[in-house]
Amino acid sequence: MLVKDGGKRFVVPAPELEARRERALRRQLRLFGSGEPISSLFAVGPGRGRVNHSIEGRPLRARIDAIDRSSDPVQVSGLVPRSAQEIAVVVGRTIVAVSPAADGRFWALVPRSRLGAGIPKIYRLVPGA
Repeated sequence: MLVKDGGKRFVVPAPELEARRERALRRQLRLFGSGEPISSLFAVGPGRGRVNHSIEGRPLRARIDAIDRSSDPVQVSGLVPRSAQEIAVVVGRTIVAVSPAADGRFWALVPRSRLGAGIPKIYRLVPGA
């Protein structure tokens, strides 16, 4: 298989390309599921069942990027401690979105109607909790 990237050409053997495609598909299905309703966009990863539930504890010291509320859904992203692997976007005490975090960054989609005018809080989700 011949692939072009930035003007450079290189050959990727078909079996390797197929293996990469399969890994990408498995990851996509693990994160988003299959045949899920549109609301599943707001709940990515193992903790997705916690959306619309309340949360206790203290929020993370997160630095949230500027939020543009002109679209729906709204992107909420920012920096969290590198140790955080999964986060919850919380308005009031209710989880409105769940997303993986990697290398100290997260990116989540939140329904504009659930976001309100304030800045959401970011909590660490603990697997199995």
